[in-house]
Amino acid sequence: MPLKTVLIVPCFNEARRLPGEKFRDFALHHPDCSFLFVNDGSTDQTEAMLATVCDGASPQFDYINCGQNMGKGGAVHHGFLAASKRSPKYIGYWDSDLSAPLNELDRMIALMDAQPATTLVMGARERSATANIRRTRLRSIIGQTFRWLRNRLLDTDLTDTQCGAKLMRVCPPICCALQTPFLTRWLFDIEIIMRLQSSDPEPPEIVTMPLNQWADSGGSRVTFWEMIRIVFELASLVRIHRVKIVAPTGTLRSE
Repeated sequence: MPLKTVLIVPCFNEARRLPGEKFRDFALHHPDCSFLFVNDGSTDQTEAMLATVCDGASPQFDYINCGQNMGKGGAVHHGFLAASKRSPKYIGYWDSDLSAPLNELDRMIALMDAQPATTLVMGARERSATANIRRTRLRSIIGQTFRWLRNRLLDTDLTDTQCGAKLMRVCPPICCALQTPFLTRWLFDIEIIMRLQSSDPEPPEIVTMPLNQWADSGGSRVTFWEMIRIVFELASLVRIHRVKIVAPTGTLRSE
């Protein structure tokens, strides 16, 4: 079956958290989808664990090693360059702990198939009567604070840029946006949006898709000093790009 989707899974010290069986089960029922795990300079047994997950499982599983820790943005960039060589229709990236379950990927693919003009689908953790979004109080406060600061500095009303569930159509604007390394370790999602919004002759369509499920699995990699760094990264993006981003068009509510 022709390859339709490659999902990049950045991994840093995930030896105890990555749910290999859930990835295998999804792949079993989605033969046109493959997974590319990117070991981002882990210092634990992540590489050995990925070798076990991928070895003999199927051609749908593969992994690559980064010589040193580059941050999630570096891992996604590295993975995109490798994944694009396989000529899939879609490339996405997903948090390795599956905070967003893989059935949300089905919804994103269906949306892409139904809306050929859509270039990027961003999962969003929006609470509603029908969505099961579970975040710790601390992470909710941090997320709301970051959202306020980001939207104030960038003069936009984006809801959730940092959710680790995204799907991209392989097309010239996306390839251009991800061809060069990102300037930041944590805010590369915003960089992708900013690069797409500056595309010629006109910005491609970006859609926000509220997730039906998302659960904080714990073990966050963000420390206090990294939060300080994120603030400086955000300020540097505003200064370097000198461009305002707008809210993605065609916001889609949960079906």
